[in-house]
Amino acid sequence: MRPLRLDLEGFGAFARHASVDFSDVELFAITGPTGSGKTTLLDAMTFALYGETPRMGRKGLKALLHPGTKKAWVQLVFRLGDEVWRVTRVIAGKTEARLERQLGAEWQLSSASEKVKTLNAAVERLLGLDYDAFTRAILLPQGRFDAFLKGDSRERRELLFSLYGLAGLAELRERAVARLGELRERLAAAQQRAEVYRDASEAAVEAAREELRGLREERGRLAGEIERLEKEVRRLDELAELWQEKARLQARRQALAAETGRMTEVEGWLERARAAEKALPEVLRLEEARARLAKQERELEKLESAYRAISTKWEKHNEAFDEGELEDLRGRVATLPLLEAKARTLAVLGGAEGPGPAAAYDERAYREAEERLRALRERQRAAAEAERLRKRRDELARRREELAGELRQKKAALENLTAEGKRAADEVEKLRARYEEEQKRASVAAYRHLLEPGKPCPLCLQEVGRLPEGTEVGPLARLEEALRAKQAELQELRGQWSETSGEAKGIERQIAELEKQLALLEGDLKRLEAGAPVEVEELAELEQRLAAMRRGLAQEVAGQTGGQEPGAYARALRERLARLEKQAREGERLRRQAEEASVALRAARERRQALAEALAPLEESVAALLQQLGFASAAEVAPARRSPEELAQLEAQLARWREERGYVEKRLEEVGRLLEDKPRIEPAELEQKKAQLTGLGQRRAELESRLGAAEERLERLERDLQRRREAEKEAAELVQKVGVWEQLAEDLKGHKFPDYLLERLQLDMLARASELLFTLSQHRYRFRLTDGVYHVEDLWTGAVRPAKTLSGGETFLASLSLALSLSEHLSRGRLGALFLDEGFGTLDAEALELAAEVLEALPTQGRMVGVVTHVPELAQRMPARLVVEKAPQGSQVRWET
Repeated sequence: MRPLRLDLEGFGAFARHASVDFSDVELFAITGPTGSGKTTLLDAMTFALYGETPRMGRKGLKALLHPGTKKAWVQLVFRLGDEVWRVTRVIAGKTEARLERQLGAEWQLSSASEKVKTLNAAVERLLGLDYDAFTRAILLPQGRFDAFLKGDSRERRELLFSLYGLAGLAELRERAVARLGELRERLAAAQQRAEVYRDASEAAVEAAREELRGLREERGRLAGEIERLEKEVRRLDELAELWQEKARLQARRQALAAETGRMTEVEGWLERARAAEKALPEVLRLEEARARLAKQERELEKLESAYRAISTKWEKHNEAFDEGELEDLRGRVATLPLLEAKARTLAVLGGAEGPGPAAAYDERAYREAEERLRALRERQRAAAEAERLRKRRDELARRREELAGELRQKKAALENLTAEGKRAADEVEKLRARYEEEQKRASVAAYRHLLEPGKPCPLCLQEVGRLPEGTEVGPLARLEEALRAKQAELQELRGQWSETSGEAKGIERQIAELEKQLALLEGDLKRLEAGAPVEVEELAELEQRLAAMRRGLAQEVAGQTGGQEPGAYARALRERLARLEKQAREGERLRRQAEEASVALRAARERRQALAEALAPLEESVAALLQQLGFASAAEVAPARRSPEELAQLEAQLARWREERGYVEKRLEEVGRLLEDKPRIEPAELEQKKAQLTGLGQRRAELESRLGAAEERLERLERDLQRRREAEKEAAELVQKVGVWEQLAEDLKGHKFPDYLLERLQLDMLARASELLFTLSQHRYRFRLTDGVYHVEDLWTGAVRPAKTLSGGETFLASLSLALSLSEHLSRGRLGALFLDEGFGTLDAEALELAAEVLEALPTQGRMVGVVTHVPELAQRMPARLVVEKAPQGSQVRWET
């Protein structure tokens, strides 16, 4: 299983939608501040797959909701072999779940999505891992990192059986026994079938073949006799049929001759109908011309009435309309824009406030005075702003001096911490050298009881000259304790130095910022102080001049409107003009309508004259045509017509009569030639021949029945013989298979074979884990497996002890080695991902460096390895980093390479 994409919203620290694309990463770190939601991402994947999390289980799912939301959802897309699956879970009141498989560009919903319980079981079947196996082999969560190392051996055995696919071996023997029973049943059935077909032999088959050959020869002789008699019967049948046909044709010729008179009448009807069809178009055209003339006369009457009505309305409108008043109003309205412009100017200037003298308004002079007044007021505001900036400059200068003093103190503290750090580092190196020397002595002294002077050493096989001096454990332990204390002191000094250095850099940044602000203030002050002082008398004189021009403009506007408000005055003029213009448009419309009615009336009169002139020659031509076709008047044309169906029926009737009469005459002639010199056939002679043929047919049917029985008997004997041979062959093969499966069932008794396979696989996995632990522990520890319990061998002391006795940091290194080895071992199968979620913060600098090197050198081979850490040094070593950022509105994630 390899994750491809994770989406979540309202889950844990992620109030808003967050999405993580894992498709193109292998080794990466998940990093961010404490509480940002790093572990929440792993909880989301576990919840999507199994509906529970290591921290909350299944019962505390509501606690996974972000405090500001009432609904959370998680969606995980992952790959299994060549298939891509998507599982979605929602927390809202009750948990909802959905499992889908990708088919091309579409997602197909799995039937397991109907219930959460069935979906959970489907996910376990897909992954081949239950929840406990997943959290021990793929996702190692906080608080459970060492569960595989220190866990119960029985549970670990069951987990490894599941991971390595050995659980099926327990069922393999049952399948072997069932297969053996099935083979034995098949063997008995094959032997029974061979016994059933014991009568089928080569001799019986050959006898049946000989009998079949004799029957087939007899059938050939009978077939020749039947063929000769059939030809004779067919010849007699054909002659009898010709004599009968001749009699039928003679009777039909007499019947057709009797219908000759009626067919002549039908032919007359057809000719009259064809003449009517020729006359009909001209008759219809004449009727249509008369109808058009009548219609045109009615239309002419309507147009004359409409013309009289519109002419009357136009005359009444002209009497009531005054064209002079309209022209006067248009002139007055044309001056309104200038008046409105003056009114808008007066409104913009603020009106003519207060009493006082009035002056003529001059726009240019007004704008110049106004601009001068604005400049004087701006200089007043600049003087006030300059005073404020001088006070701000003095405040910033005082703050700069204070920060400069703090910076000098921090730099002095850094110098002291640097000196103390160098001293502590020298002491650590000296203590480490003494400790390593003492440790080597202690390691050699640990084998002192195995050495004897004059005998070979069991390790190097060299002769022992003298025994090494013994050593006490106390000094070594005190050196180790002193070394750890001094390392802790050095680490504390480094932390103080980093903190003080950061504070000093912060003060330097503040000073630089103050310098920028002071430079800007000095520039602003120079610009503000460069202006000339303001004259108060000039200000007052400018304000009085502007007010006088505003009063003059107000008097001019009032004189034009007669004291009326300018807007109301303009609206009244425009409304009156609109009414008069509307009346003018109405008059123009009536005039156009009268002209159009006059034109239409003239055109209608001309059309009526043209139609009347064209009707006379048409009437003459139609009368001539009717006379030519034999009609006395146009009224006779319609009754003479026939419908197309009736015409077709009469023509077909006449054609059939003629065709049949011709056929009967021709066929009588042909039959007469065929019967020339041919005698009449007697019915008794023909019946005798047919009786003989029937008897031969019965003999052939009996022979065919005997022949079919013989063929069936031969086929059955051949089939039974083949089945007997197949049954005997199958029985022989099944005897061999039964022997093989009996041996396999015997070999699979008990648990020896599964335990043997598990031991070999576990030793292979522990060998790789030992290599990793040997590197991470600086060549001190290796793994040992004793009675299913994990032990570690201390190469410094030679002792082998249970893994539970390791310290916190050593436990983490051992668990990390096991996790990486197990993931590598199984990555060739179903495990395509590994997530580590704790422990790196417990390591010292050297162990952390070794862990980083091991992770960097890890052969991913398409497998994804994610490390959750808040240690910056480790995160920076990873090829990619998934950064989790904490914010009040919810955490977000981003990739960083």
